[in-house]
Amino acid sequence: MEFWDGWDDFLKVIASDHKLTVPQEAVLLVRLSRQSINGKRTNQDIANEVIGGEPNTALSAYNKRMAEVLAKLSQSFPKINSKSTKKVERTQTCLEKAYLEQQNPKKSEASSHQIASHDWTQICRDMLESQKLNIRRQATEVVSKAFYVELGLVERKHQPRRSDDFSVSPEQGAGFFQLHEEEITQTYEHEEFLEQVIKQGQSKKSQGRRIAIIGEPGAGKTTLLEAIAFSPKTPGFSIWVSLGSLRDKSLEEYLRQKWLKDALKTSDVMEQQKELENLFKSGEVLLLLDGVDEMPASSPVEALAKLREELTGWVADARTVLTCRQNVWDASVNALPGFDTYRTLDFSYGESNKPDQVRQFICEWFSQTEKPEVGEPLREKLDEDRHQRIRDLVKNPLRLSLLCQSWYFRQGDLPNTKAALYEQFARAFYDWKQEQFPTTPTKRKELNTALGLLAREAIDQEKSRFAIRESFAIDVMGEDLFKLATEKLHWLNFVYKDAETDEKVYAFFHPTFQEYFAACAIDNWDYFLNHNNETPNPFQQYNGKSSAYRVFDRQWKEVILLWLGREDIHKQKKEEFIKVLVNFDDGCGNEKFYGYQSYFLGVTGIGDFSDCSRADEIIRQAVELIFNKPIDCYHPITQGTWEVLKKTEQSKAIKFLTNILRTCQEDIETCHESARLLMEIDPANSLAERAFLYAVNALIEEQIINSGMSQDEQEAFLSRINKPTPIVFSVDAECMDAIDNLVESPDYCDDDETCEQLSNNFEKQDNEKKPSYLDLLFMDEPIHWEYAQELAHMDIKTLAQLLRTTQDKSILCLTAFRLGHVASGNVDANDALIDLLRTSNDFDVYHLVAGSLKAILQNNLFSATVSGLKDCLTNQDYENDSEHFRYCYEIIWYCAQNMTYPDFYQAWHSQFYPV
Repeated sequence: MEFWDGWDDFLKVIASDHKLTVPQEAVLLVRLSRQSINGKRTNQDIANEVIGGEPNTALSAYNKRMAEVLAKLSQSFPKINSKSTKKVERTQTCLEKAYLEQQNPKKSEASSHQIASHDWTQICRDMLESQKLNIRRQATEVVSKAFYVELGLVERKHQPRRSDDFSVSPEQGAGFFQLHEEEITQTYEHEEFLEQVIKQGQSKKSQGRRIAIIGEPGAGKTTLLEAIAFSPKTPGFSIWVSLGSLRDKSLEEYLRQKWLKDALKTSDVMEQQKELENLFKSGEVLLLLDGVDEMPASSPVEALAKLREELTGWVADARTVLTCRQNVWDASVNALPGFDTYRTLDFSYGESNKPDQVRQFICEWFSQTEKPEVGEPLREKLDEDRHQRIRDLVKNPLRLSLLCQSWYFRQGDLPNTKAALYEQFARAFYDWKQEQFPTTPTKRKELNTALGLLAREAIDQEKSRFAIRESFAIDVMGEDLFKLATEKLHWLNFVYKDAETDEKVYAFFHPTFQEYFAACAIDNWDYFLNHNNETPNPFQQYNGKSSAYRVFDRQWKEVILLWLGREDIHKQKKEEFIKVLVNFDDGCGNEKFYGYQSYFLGVTGIGDFSDCSRADEIIRQAVELIFNKPIDCYHPITQGTWEVLKKTEQSKAIKFLTNILRTCQEDIETCHESARLLMEIDPANSLAERAFLYAVNALIEEQIINSGMSQDEQEAFLSRINKPTPIVFSVDAECMDAIDNLVESPDYCDDDETCEQLSNNFEKQDNEKKPSYLDLLFMDEPIHWEYAQELAHMDIKTLAQLLRTTQDKSILCLTAFRLGHVASGNVDANDALIDLLRTSNDFDVYHLVAGSLKAILQNNLFSATVSGLKDCLTNQDYENDSEHFRYCYEIIWYCAQNMTYPDFYQAWHSQFYPV
């Protein structure tokens, strides 16, 4: 029977390729299973198993479904319709022939010493087909069609040059110096992206060779990657790797051992490993890396740094497309600098001249079902004012799919939170499976409890939290419930076998469901945060047990929000949790590095706990926090508050922003910023549009036309107001002329003389090695970076020493800047940059050193950096040089985002010694 082991998976691929509905697929899988073929089961036997109920009714339904299946399959296998009788037998013959053709080439390929190019094409294609079943299950099984979202190209905003005497008054607002902002510069429809970026290689940084697709959970990243894998527009040889499956292996080891063995169906691949390497070196491989956020790593920065190390050698010769959760991608600065970044965009509701994509999705989804008429009532229900929260939630493709399936089975009212949405889907899921696999309410509760425990423990303990080993799952759930979840209900699905142990690995059919079940397994909020706020110390017990700080771990954020949205949790418990979140004292000075992180989570959590008694107070404080900072020394706080206001209870945020707009006519800066934020939260808000247009015209007139600003200052101002908005705004003719004159002025030139001077300094020290290295080091073309990184270790100490000895500002700045690109994780470079930042009093040096430090920080360097810069955050430092204070604050804030709270606490309370 070994030869037929892949038969069931083959039938599932056939079902998927021919767009069979779930009931049709069930009939096909049972009727043409090897058991049915060998056992010669009757149609009545199969009808009783698949459909059940009254025998004659079941047989009639079976015959109807089987006829539908044969009609669809006959499009690819015309011989099925060659005669009017024995169609099922002819279908079996056609499919067995196709299966044999698929298996036999693989055996000959595996034994061959040389694999031709056209054979690699088939090998990669067959491997993709076998992986297709396990890439990710459809979010809903009533409709199997994939839906695609728009993509937005993400670019860093240009940071204008500034003169030495450039300054800003406190009255000019908190948003004046926002550095490194990102914006969407171009949007792509699905087919446009495949044609222009994937096929033609039209991308700014990498010419289509390095593509990152980022987005929120359930935003369609894996769906898009799968579309790239199977699109006829995709050139070359596509190889798919789910990064969570790497575990302890490097990417190169995984490709040589696990992927190649699976693709060739043999354990002896010594001869073919060199051929695989040569295939990569040809530059024709498209490496599809799914789930950077699922890699085994202690922090997002470590995950991205690990991937950067993996994309070297012959693996780096492949074109690469990866997917990553947005919060992980955003955690690191320049971790993968050569990648063009594309963000999945939410569906729109028809606001601001955009199409009503939610309506389009609902109509198309229900048109694929037997109840197309119930789609429009769902859209009308979403339009009701009281459903604003769920309306915002289902701009996400996964959640909209879940809502459609739940509505398909149970029309009625809509849920108000993400947790309620997932709970509603879980009930609908059981209802849908009830006919085929009956379960009692008691058994459902028992299974849900076991799934919750498994989900929670996997997130907390497993190396790859979304890849769950079979033995781990059975230990947690018990064998009977595990079989129910995997073999019948498919809450858990087999994804791959571990390369070393050959153990099966399973996953929830989408990571968000693992997070939902985990949230359901947590009774009290002290699982997330157990902390003595009176005498903060993470190394001491509190309430008789160890301190807990999962609120600061990114992998627990969604779980926490889902917990707050649970309707079965007593309101008082949620009130207590929100209170400790917004009042957290980290015991690390007055800057609240973890206090603000906790506060932001509390503000966000109001969105899932809208009846919190302190909701108005907390959201009002958050709005005031944006506009009450006297100067932008606390940009991360301003930026963080801005982001959480877009995710919290929107009706309350809109209310407070509207109040500010109605009272700030004399404060143009506040009017401009509050109107822009209000338009991001509520794009159709007419008051915000009017206020925004008024403020833009007033600011241009005040800052460009009627001021004595230098060109540097005017560039900075124009950059500040030139932020993406939901509307295209017009300005007065006089204002437009002023902008044109500024933009058309000559650009600053790069200082080639300074670069040459720096090269000469190095040549005097080592004429044999360093000139060629420096030729690469000081080039800006991305293609040179990989080679420069390979050579960089020979010269980093010299670069670090130069930072400590040179008196030339230009050399200092260039050296600091380039260290950020070639010294990742290097102790000498980190120490030298910290020393320079501590002792410098120059704005340009602050800016360059801060960027380079963020780029090279890894592992134990975070602690050293916190210890080295914490003494720069005194009130005296703030009064003497607020810019120096700001950059030191931003770097330590960055460290706090990538360290555990206990590690940060320990670093803060230790003395600074070079690592």
